[in-house]
Amino acid sequence: GAGHNAKAHAIGYMPMVLAGFIYVYQRRYLFGFILTSIAMALEVVSNHPQMTYYLGFCLFMFLIFEFVDAYKNNEIKLFFKHIVIVFTACFLGLSVNATRLLSTKEYANQSTRSKSELTINPDGSPREKSSGLDKAYITEYSYGISETLNLLIPRFMGGGTVERLDEKSAFYETVKLRAGDQVAKQFSSEVLTYWGKQPIVEAPAYIGITVFFIAMIGFFLMHKRWRFILLSSIFVSLLISWGKHLPQFTQFLIDYVPFYNKFRAV
Repeated sequence: GAGHNAKAHAIGYMPMVLAGFIYVYQRRYLFGFILTSIAMALEVVSNHPQMTYYLGFCLFMFLIFEFVDAYKNNEIKLFFKHIVIVFTACFLGLSVNATRLLSTKEYANQSTRSKSELTINPDGSPREKSSGLDKAYITEYSYGISETLNLLIPRFMGGGTVERLDEKSAFYETVKLRAGDQVAKQFSSEVLTYWGKQPIVEAPAYIGITVFFIAMIGFFLMHKRWRFILLSSIFVSLLISWGKHLPQFTQFLIDYVPFYNKFRAV
């Protein structure tokens, strides 16, 4: 199912799909086509539509930059040739998963992601029919803006919503001094250690400074054109993750970007 393991699975195939696109735009058509087809098939079979949807944002950013580059070099015809190749490859990858996708679409019509059969709200007011999820539900787990530093600084906004602290913790020692050992053990078994904006967090999202440092080396070694694509994708990803903390931007996505209102915890 589309759980956290599937999320990691889907994210793992994203670089392969992007690599396939890059090979096509480097005019290595056969290899790029095959890689894109296989990678897209694996991406979809990993069964996390929301992660695949976010991949679409990255690919869209890639195509925008490639279009601008083609326009500057008067290669619009070549750009659309590449579009046909990558779109055909993606369609092939999606077709392999047709049974899974079509059944999901069918069942989605009977889920909370479709229109509600209810016509009134609990207070008796008319209920506005929507083909997607409510904004409050979509943005319930929006990432706090300052919480973004958690990616680089461990426990910047604390730990999980509930954690078990050991006897070496300052919390345990403080309670022990005031109420004794037994009370300290009881209180330390479930401690609120998170003070961010999300309602529940099992553990903070932490990439690690080592991974970040290696990524920065790769960033400065890559071609200039890829830097802009990468930076733009990261920037848009952060804007999306902030959700309700950027209400105008998020509302625009919900209202105008296709299928955006089908996903929660954006």
